[in-house]
Amino acid sequence: MDTAAGHIEAEAGLRTHTAGIDIGTTSLAVTVWDASSGLAVHTAAAPNRAWLPAEHPWEKLQDPERIVSDAAALLEQYRPWRGRLAGIGISSQMHGILYADGNGRAVSPLYTWQDARGGRARAGEEAAGESHASLLSRLSGSSVYSGYGSATHSYNRENGLVPDGAASLCTIGDYVAMRLCGACEPVMDATQAAAIGLFEPETGRFDEDVIVEAGMEPDLFPRVAAAAEEAAVGRTNDGIPVYAAIGDSQAGFIGGAGIRKGTLLVTIGTGAQIALYSGERVLAEGLESRPMPGGGWLLTGAALAGGKSYELLERFLREAAELAGGAAPERLYSRMNEAAEAELDRLEREGIKPELTVSPLWLGSRSEPEASGSITGIREDGFTVPGLIAGFLQGTVDELLDMLAPLPAGLRAGIARIAGTGNGIRRNPAMRRLLAARTGLPLRTAAMTEESAAGAALHAAVMSGLYRSHEHAMLAAGNAGGQLEG
Repeated sequence: MDTAAGHIEAEAGLRTHTAGIDIGTTSLAVTVWDASSGLAVHTAAAPNRAWLPAEHPWEKLQDPERIVSDAAALLEQYRPWRGRLAGIGISSQMHGILYADGNGRAVSPLYTWQDARGGRARAGEEAAGESHASLLSRLSGSSVYSGYGSATHSYNRENGLVPDGAASLCTIGDYVAMRLCGACEPVMDATQAAAIGLFEPETGRFDEDVIVEAGMEPDLFPRVAAAAEEAAVGRTNDGIPVYAAIGDSQAGFIGGAGIRKGTLLVTIGTGAQIALYSGERVLAEGLESRPMPGGGWLLTGAALAGGKSYELLERFLREAAELAGGAAPERLYSRMNEAAEAELDRLEREGIKPELTVSPLWLGSRSEPEASGSITGIREDGFTVPGLIAGFLQGTVDELLDMLAPLPAGLRAGIARIAGTGNGIRRNPAMRRLLAARTGLPLRTAAMTEESAAGAALHAAVMSGLYRSHEHAMLAAGNAGGQLEG
């Protein structure tokens, strides 16, 4: 029966659990959620070992079948709960695509969101050096960036890289959903459709006119689920519904924000992003307005480097230690974190600001793929290793929070709290300290470690009727203590 909190009470024989699978760029995770208690009962993760060798430096490819088998193996660990599962939800890395044949089998690698072919210049003199992403942006009037599936497909089509047997393109989440239930045709959620570009949220359809004008085939773009009753892709062999995959951005917000309104979610992992819920669609420079499951919009700003920036610095310091004849430990991150905190303590005692200014655009930006990072303000006394580490962290924080500037003043004023997710925040006290100092707001980190997998499980709970809405699911999780801790 429904409770005031919006979730069901456990009854004998009732399926009260859901599973969420998160397919990340560097890791895979599964969470099983108990809707009767509002808590995750089990979570497991494994590295994503599906990377494929690339012929060109701008290619970033993964093996879809390896991802399916590894995700299924993680899910299999939850056999004790199989009889209680009301549904399976999926969260996956966004923007990337693969091609599948008419039997629902991959006929290409996964071209991930980091694959830069969509930002390469089109062929022919008439193109005048325009990239595929720029062409689609111009034709559609909406931002399409390098790494978006539509731009990736545009490049592949022009260069003869679309496999002959391709019947559809889809995201890796769509593909995993198909394979779990033996479906032959992908079903795409609006969150994923918007993420590959050329999707019209108002109509719930891809813009076929633009697709044709750009020389692509509308039939390759998959069906988009128009309502909750259409969101089930199929059922597993033992009868569990599998729901269309949602974007990891939206899933991470559902699983990590705790409270939908007034929470700014800051995620720092392989990449980094900020996300803020809005009931209305807002168009702001540098931010994407992404559809949310259940209605509303997630205003999202993405930085390409994020935790990769810290990884770059760690590698540099390791090489410096080896050059000096020392033996660096296997990982320097904990020492770097300690050095950063000590530097912040020193700056606070002396009442001064960091001298180094770091712009962490090592991988470019969504709007300027060819942009590069920089370190400025170098002076004799300020150029120290702790100062450099603190500068890298501050640069990451500044890049993310500066994205809030174009928001309407009312939305910015409505931000009441910060929720931090991702290992770049969870494992780094200095990063949390800098975020809190820059915003002046309370910062909390999610109690669970796999927010996107939890969000996928909560989404499945809503789709299967265990919660009345996504907002109720988030509140139930937060009230049970499964979401946020100070």
